[in-house]
Amino acid sequence: MSLRYRIISIDEAEFSFVVRFFSDELSEFDLRLDPADQTDPPLRCRTDYNISVMQDGISEDDLHKLILQSAPTDWLQRKGQVKTAPPTMAAAHALKGQTFAVKVVGNAEIDITHELQT
Repeated sequence: MSLRYRIISIDEAEFSFVVRFFSDELSEFDLRLDPADQTDPPLRCRTDYNISVMQDGISEDDLHKLILQSAPTDWLQRKGQVKTAPPTMAAAHALKGQTFAVKVVGNAEIDITHELQT
């Protein structure tokens, strides 16, 4: 998969911009939010991410790094895979509607040494 992205809007008052991610396998058109949207490029996509810039004077190289840190690469790869092989969510369906409790230890780490309690 080849990741692609572009900045589609900038909000200087909020120190942020929106970047759109897509790939060679999933086009912007494939990822459009509204199936009736036939504009090229689509007005909104599922992978339009708002990114805040917390550093003044950020360089272009650092901006690319910031963008790539937010890239949904795993999700795009998975979506590309399911174009040919439908996913199964049996485990999620089995757990749907149940409430689970886990112990949170220092620094918001989750203690996975104990079994989940339902």
